[in-house]
Amino acid sequence: MLEFLALLKRPHKIENEYRVWEEGSHPRRIESETARRRKPVYIHLDPAKRGYVGLPEHWRYSGSRHYAGAEGLIEAVKDWREFGKLALPDLVRKAAYIGLAKT
Repeated sequence: MLEFLALLKRPHKIENEYRVWEEGSHPRRIESETARRRKPVYIHLDPAKRGYVGLPEHWRYSGSRHYAGAEGLIEAVKDWREFGKLALPDLVRKAAYIGLAKT
């Protein structure tokens, strides 16, 4: 896994040994309940909006597959309050599966 993440790192970047997030991605605090509800909608619609797929549930990595009744690559998080309680190894394993799964 670390070898794969090292490949994603741009050679000129020296502050990190590995790259997990896309270059230019910056975390933003979700300040309100309204914003919390809008973010998943934006994330689910984005691949279709950009023309990568015809429908959000056609994007193989999207949680919208769960809401459309299709099987996804990983189990959808149903209660985000529980998400932070997942053990770190579980999160790493799930992230590795998303990034490396082959169909």
